[in-house]
Amino acid sequence: MVNTISEYISEVIRVLPRFAQDGKLPDRSGVVWYRGVGSLEYELLPQLIWSKRLVDESSYTHNFLVSYKSVLGNRVENSWELYALMQHYSLPTRLLDWTKSPLIALFFAIEQWKRIPKDGNNINPYVWLIDPYGLNDVSLGVPLVICPDETRLRNGKLPKGQVDIDKYLPVPLNPIDLEQDYPDKPIAIEASATNLRITTQQGCFTLHGADQRPIDQIMGEEGKRICKIEINRNVIDELSRELRVIGIDDFHVYQDLDSLSRHQKLYF
Repeated sequence: MVNTISEYISEVIRVLPRFAQDGKLPDRSGVVWYRGVGSLEYELLPQLIWSKRLVDESSYTHNFLVSYKSVLGNRVENSWELYALMQHYSLPTRLLDWTKSPLIALFFAIEQWKRIPKDGNNINPYVWLIDPYGLNDVSLGVPLVICPDETRLRNGKLPKGQVDIDKYLPVPLNPIDLEQDYPDKPIAIEASATNLRITTQQGCFTLHGADQRPIDQIMGEEGKRICKIEINRNVIDELSRELRVIGIDDFHVYQDLDSLSRHQKLYF
């Protein structure tokens, strides 16, 4: 259990070599992805699955496609960018948000913990660490993180035996496959950095297929690397302050005028 930012970073550095094939500290970020949760009751499942609304996915997607241009002001041609946009604006999808930054993940773990009704429950926030390359090795047969745009640039010419990732899209975004027969295992993907908030948060995603179990269960069963770091609930205020001091605050994370105004009112 960690009590300070320095302890947290030290713990991240300590466990990172477990995720490297050579057992050494990686020489770059992105080798491991992070996700902060307010408690372990928040399973590693996307909203569409934990809310049991999978049957509504096509309707959500269709209605979003009908209306988004009137708000956004322009048309998005890429189906994967549209799916990420749906997630970005809190529409239930099979996407689950991750980040390449352990500090951003810690910020989200603390913020979610603050919103949980405590009722005397002794619950701590956590930060999950996963090996996205190992996940795709299980799901796609290749130890690579997939950027859907790169696949499209190859005109759909995938290596023999590799799953066509467009099959993970809901029907309105993938009209070629009307059966909605998703591949089984979740995959790790990086969307194109077309959104400032996703860029600032160093955002990336896992995308669930037909298997509706949490990511940690699937990866654990396959012997792939995943672990979690426990955060002491009794030092949340001090951790929040330390994050602000090093520049991880509402405005840095959300990059909008609402978060700027909140930050100004609270701390100036």
